[in-house]
Amino acid sequence: MNKLIGILIFTCCLQMSVFAQRGERIEQVEAMKIAFITNAINLTPEQAQQFWPLYNAFQEENRAIRKEERQMRRAADLNESEAEALLIQYFRNQEDKLNLERTYVTKFRNVISAKQVLLLKKAEQEFKRKLLQRVGERRGRGRN
Repeated sequence: MNKLIGILIFTCCLQMSVFAQRGERIEQVEAMKIAFITNAINLTPEQAQQFWPLYNAFQEENRAIRKEERQMRRAADLNESEAEALLIQYFRNQEDKLNLERTYVTKFRNVISAKQVLLLKKAEQEFKRKLLQRVGERRGRGRN
């Protein structure tokens, strides 16, 4: 019985450690993204103070839409009527994303220039590409 309790406690501690490390990694990536974007679009301290709360709100709303999209991954398990409903939802999500982007570009334009907004889109893509490249390199090293 004591062994079982010990194993259970060890497993819980191990899981908590993994979640803590994952949380730290997410925070590190977010900090890198902030630095990368700030530099790429050349934000002034005044702009940054107004921009980042807006950007974070945009990201949060965008995450909610993407969460709904993840349901599309289970398309193989659906019957035809469920697939039809999911397809309709897919187009609603696309419209929601476009409307969200339009709304936030307008809000961003109150804080940063049009050129900086365009550079933001480019910087987001570049950061994502570099991050995926880095993850791929790490996975490749782990196999050797």
